[in-house]
Amino acid sequence: MTLWSTEEDARLASERTRAASGGGPRPVTVEEDTIYEVVDDEAGAAADAAPDVADVVVFEGPLPDAARAATDRFHRGRVIPAVRAMAGTVRLLVLWDRLARSIRVLHLANDPATLDAVPPAVHAMELDDDEDPALLSPPDRSDRWEVVAADVPAVTA
Repeated sequence: MTLWSTEEDARLASERTRAASGGGPRPVTVEEDTIYEVVDDEAGAAADAAPDVADVVVFEGPLPDAARAATDRFHRGRVIPAVRAMAGTVRLLVLWDRLARSIRVLHLANDPATLDAVPPAVHAMELDDDEDPALLSPPDRSDRWEVVAADVPAVTA
């Protein structure tokens, strides 16, 4: 995953790579070439540690406006604060694909046990009386990755 400062920089990244490699093959295998907006970027309890593992939690689209609003409220109100507080959480990024209307959550951690602790913690959370469970769906999948190298800039806000 590469984070760019602007959408234009992200869109031009593949062209820059092709130009730098003389039009040859990419230097790494690209599993997905989608541009996401970073809508939440939160440092975790282990923000000063290097991440060793990552989960990419996928909510496939298209998410209707009401479902996205409900998901954002639930995540920002309860899930993100709980995950940030977990001892092994390095960083948490919530990514929005406006074209597919889907969400990816990138959870960087310094140990797999932290990532394993998230699903039971989320499932144990009670919904507020004004939250509609029909608008809150579980993720479609979660993919775990070993982090072999990371240059993680500090959270800016």
